Amino acid sequence: MSSTLSMPPLVIRQITFSPWSNFGKAWTSVMGYSPEAFKFVPGKTPLSTVKETVGMIILYLVVIFGGQELMRTRPAMKLNGLFMVHNFCLTVVSGSLLVLFAQQLIPSLYRHGLYENICGADGWTQPLVVLYYVSHIERCPYSPS
Repeated sequence: MSSTLSMPPLVIRQITFSPWSNFGKAWTSVMGYSPEAFKFVPGKTPLSTVKETVGMIILYLVVIFGGQELMRTRPAMKLNGLFMVHNFCLTVVSGSLLVLFAQQLIPSLYRHGLYENICGADGWTQPLVVLYYVSHIERCPYSPS
């Protein structure tokens, strides 16, 4: 009598790292729709009008200069921990945006060159439009949620 041992077949799965799909999941959980459905609509998209933009600039200046004037006669606060957390968050967000932009632009740069990425349609794909908008909102000090 012969006995044979049977081994299950070895399954090798490809491990993929897709920053855009991870960003899409995060965007969908926060915004309620996928980033592919984002449309910049003048007058409806936050900070798309001159009135909203000027209002945010004025608010920023009031907070900065008003806070400076308010604190002129008070002792300095120790906020090192808060500043470190703030800087870490900015670093993570900026690094993530760099990776997302690189994922979108490097293949296109390789295939079509710099001119097409600046002047042509390759520089204005839907993922890049979303990233352009997010990167501008990320730099706004008091962006609406």
